[in-house]
Amino acid sequence: MSIVLIPACCLSVVLAMRGTGDFTRLQHVEQTIRSAGVGLAQAGLILAFLPYEAYISLDACLRTVGRVLFTRRRMLEWKTASDAERDGNHSLLGSYRAMAIAPLVALSTTILLAIAQPDSLYAAVPLLVAWLASPWVAWRLSRPGKPNELPLTAAQVVYLHQVARQTWRFFETHVGPEDHWLPPDNYQKYPVGTLAHRTSPTNIGISLLSNLAAHDFGYISVGRLLERTAQTFQTMGQLERYHGHFLNWYDTLTLQPLYPKYVSTVDSGNLAGHILTLRSGLIELLDQPILSPGVWGLLDVTRQAWRASCLTMASGDAALSELCPLLELLDRGHRPEVVAGNLRLSAELLQKLAATATDMQRAPRPAWTKDVVAQLADVVQQCREHSFDLLRMAPWLGLTSAPFDLGHRGTPEQTDVRQELLSLIHQLEAGPTLRSMIDLSEQLLLVVDQLPGMIAVPLTAEDRAEREWVSTL
Repeated sequence: MSIVLIPACCLSVVLAMRGTGDFTRLQHVEQTIRSAGVGLAQAGLILAFLPYEAYISLDACLRTVGRVLFTRRRMLEWKTASDAERDGNHSLLGSYRAMAIAPLVALSTTILLAIAQPDSLYAAVPLLVAWLASPWVAWRLSRPGKPNELPLTAAQVVYLHQVARQTWRFFETHVGPEDHWLPPDNYQKYPVGTLAHRTSPTNIGISLLSNLAAHDFGYISVGRLLERTAQTFQTMGQLERYHGHFLNWYDTLTLQPLYPKYVSTVDSGNLAGHILTLRSGLIELLDQPILSPGVWGLLDVTRQAWRASCLTMASGDAALSELCPLLELLDRGHRPEVVAGNLRLSAELLQKLAATATDMQRAPRPAWTKDVVAQLADVVQQCREHSFDLLRMAPWLGLTSAPFDLGHRGTPEQTDVRQELLSLIHQLEAGPTLRSMIDLSEQLLLVVDQLPGMIAVPLTAEDRAEREWVSTL
C-alpha cells in the first residue's frame, strides 16, 4: 500500500510548499486540499482495482506471447474504446461479471488468511472489502453524473479573462515572423528563459484556433485574425510532407523536419479536427457584426480588473483617481446605443480610448502595478487595432454627416431617393454583418448613381456640397 500512497502524499506536500503564484493564499490552500483529495482518491482506486488490473495485464501478456511465438494468428486484433463502450453491459450485474476476478480474489484471500493466519485477517479487511466492492465502485463511477452548473461570480469571470489574456500573450509574443508564424513547442521560464523552436501538427492546429478564440474574446480584430491565419497557412505550404501528411516535428527557424522523420496519425488527426473547427469559425464571421461584441466585454473586464487591483493596493485611492479618465470612457462602452452596434459612436469611442490610454502611457504613475501597466498597453493596442479595422471595413464612417436636408428639398422624386439613401446609411451604421453589408452596399450604389442626374443646373452651393459628398461616398 505504501508504494501507492507515498507518491500521492509526497505530491500533496510539494503542492503545499509551492508558491502561491497568481493565487491568493486562500485559493492556494483550497487548491492544495483539493489536489491532495484527488491524489488519495486515485491511490484508493488503484488499490481497489489491483486484482482486476493484474488479471487484464496477465491476460494481455499471455495472449501476446502465444500469438507471437506460437499461433502467429490474430496479431492485429484491436478493439476501440467506442466498440467496447457499445458492446459493454453497463448494469451492476454486468460490472460484476466483467470484474469477477476481483471478488474471487477477495474471497479466496479471506479463506486462506482465516485458515493460515487468522491474526492477519483484521488488518486485511479494508483491502479485502475494497476488492469485493470494486465492481460496484466501477459501476458507480461510470454512471453519468448530474449536471452541476454554478453561475460564476464577477470576480471569477475577471480572473478567468485574465488567465485567458495571459495565455493568448504566449501566442501573440512568440508566433510571429521569427518562427515563420508557427508556434514554438514551449517556453521554459525557470531556471533560464528558453524558447523551444520546434513545432508539431497539433501545436499548429492549437495556434490556429487560438487566433479564432482571441478574436471571439476581442483581443484581435477580424483583419488580424485573417492575417495571422493566412501567414500560418502560407508557411504550412512550404513544409515537407509525406503523402500529404505533415511530419511530426519541424524546426520553426529553418522549417526543416527534425530527425527521426516520422508521421504521427494522432497529430495528423488533431490538425484535421482543428482545421475543420477553424473553417466553421471563419464561415461564421460572415454572419457576425463587423465590430465584435467581445470588444466591449473585454474592456468591461479590464475596467473591473483595474478597480479590483486599485482596491487591494496601499495607494489604491490615488491609483483609482489617476485612472478615472479612462474608466469613465470604459463605462461609456456599455451605453445601449454603443452595445447595440452604432458603428459611428463605437468608432469615436475606440479612438478616444486609444488616445486617452496613450497619453496615460506616456506618463505612468508610481502607484500603478505591473498588471495595470500591461493592461493599459493592451487597451491601446486593441482599441487602435479595432478602430483601424472598423474604418477599413466601414470607410463611410470617415465622412461627416450628410450635408443636405434629405426630407425637405427638391422634387418629390428627389426626396424619395434621398430618404432611401438615408435609410440605407442608417442600416450600415447600425452594425451590420459582413454578409448583409455586401447587400446594403450594392443597394446604396444603385441609389447613389441616381442622385447626380437629379441635381438641377445651375448648381447651388448646397448642390455642390451634396454632389461632392455623394461622390466621396
